[in-house]
Amino acid sequence: KSSLRNVVLRDYIYNWRS
Repeated sequence: KSSLRNVVLRDYIYNWRS
C-alpha cells in the first residue's frame, strides 16, 4: 500500500511550493 506515501509526497510538495 503506497497510499500514505503518495499523500505525504503531495503534502510535502504543497508545503514546499507555498
